Amino acid sequence: MSKKIKYHYDNKLHAKFIRDNGQQKTNHGYVVGYSTDFVLLQETRWFKLTGFHIFPVSMLKKIHFSNWNRRYHKIMIWRGLVETVGINYPIDLTNWESIFESLKKYSLNVTVEFNKGVSLYSSIVKILPQSVYIQPIESEKSITKEVTEIDFENISNIHFSTKIIHKKSRQPAKRKVKMR
Repeated sequence: MSKKIKYHYDNKLHAKFIRDNGQQKTNHGYVVGYSTDFVLLQETRWFKLTGFHIFPVSMLKKIHFSNWNRRYHKIMIWRGLVETVGINYPIDLTNWESIFESLKKYSLNVTVEFNKGVSLYSSIVKILPQSVYIQPIESEKSITKEVTEIDFENISNIHFSTKIIHKKSRQPAKRKVKMR
């Protein structure tokens, strides 16, 4: 599997990534970083670059590169988006602890997927050697507003820098009201 990851990283090729953590999940995109244990993927949807995913290589079931992916990649080239593939800040992919420290350093809000499908839009509060504490971002749909501890062994995916996360984490601007 690591040869395929390296090949897609070196050649900047669009592919379908099938992960299995009890339920099968699929992501489409470009590999923008990898280590022996983790993959950093820039996801694509409707010919746009949408966000980043980090997941363990051990959960990667298959990397699919078909004619559809070749055509998708050509369209991304024609649109000039392949040149913009990449990440503007370094993420240390050594282990979960270093990944969360990198994300916290840049004050990035993340969506953490754990326990086979449960996910929370959250900010990182505290990082320990075996777990992370996260604070869900305020929203009407939030299950809990309390700080949650998640063991690294239960995490299956992290995604960040998506429009949804940025919209939820922004505070509404205060407007001055003119009195007449």
